[in-house]
Amino acid sequence: EQMEKIVSTSDAQQYARQMNLTFFETSAKDNKNVSEAFYAVTRLALYQRLEARAKGPVMQHNGATTSQNIRLKSSGKSKKKDKKHNGSCCK
Repeated sequence: EQMEKIVSTSDAQQYARQMNLTFFETSAKDNKNVSEAFYAVTRLALYQRLEARAKGPVMQHNGATTSQNIRLKSSGKSKKKDKKHNGSCCK
C-alpha cells in the first residue's frame, strides 16, 4: 500500500529555497537518498563543531569547559537493503 504525499515535491523544494535549506527527497522504504541526507547532516554538524572549536572551548552547564572530538568514518560503500524486513518497517 502506497501512501499519498502530504506535501508535493515542488512545494517542499520551494519552501527549502525560501528558507535557504538543502532539500532531499528521501524514502526509507525504497532506500532513496537516505545515506545522502545522513551524510549531509553529519558533514554540517562536523563543520559547525569545527567552527565552534576554532572560536574557543565549549562552555558546559556547570561552567567548566571541554573539548570534544567527533570521528566520522565512511567506507565509501553504501549498505544494501536489509531483506529481512521486506520494506514493512514503516507501517
